[in-house]
Amino acid sequence: IWSDIESQRDMGFVRIITEEELNAEVPENLKISRVAIVPQTDRRGRIILNLSSEVELPAYRPKGKRRKVTPRHPSVNETTVPAADQSGVEALGSARPAILKFMFETDCEWEIDWQKVDLSDGFWRMIVAHGEEYNFVVQMPHRPGDLVTHFVIPGALQMGWKNSPAYFCGATEIVRELIRRLLALSLT
Repeated sequence: IWSDIESQRDMGFVRIITEEELNAEVPENLKISRVAIVPQTDRRGRIILNLSSEVELPAYRPKGKRRKVTPRHPSVNETTVPAADQSGVEALGSARPAILKFMFETDCEWEIDWQKVDLSDGFWRMIVAHGEEYNFVVQMPHRPGDLVTHFVIPGALQMGWKNSPAYFCGATEIVRELIRRLLALSLT
């Protein structure tokens, strides 16, 4: 996890801050997610976020205050308002049937060439509007010897957020339709 996040930091997509730095600048829209790894055969694990996990940070004493404060943050899912248009999300999982339908409907004399493209790096390319970064904070796991907790403040989003724009979800359908139109033009 740390290696992947540090490479994202080096490319300028995220910044890593300590718990003390986060407590000094806590905005109202702060939402924190926990992170985990899903193992994959013959490749690095895939980082996933637990958007349903409530986060409780260790108590700290704000400057000028007598009592300690124990910050509690609701889960991202609890504080996210679903987008009004859910058509893109409804398209998830329909890529394989759409591809098979496209192949079936294609003239049998045409040759279909396929290319596998790994889009995982592209998922860090959706830029977060200034001031909205704290809606997507990630708590990092402790490394051996870490005495403080670290958090990731993203300047660009990963795939998988509850309100990802429909262009993530609708890309397969759009590409299929463009290919169909290009093939139709080549026949005329």
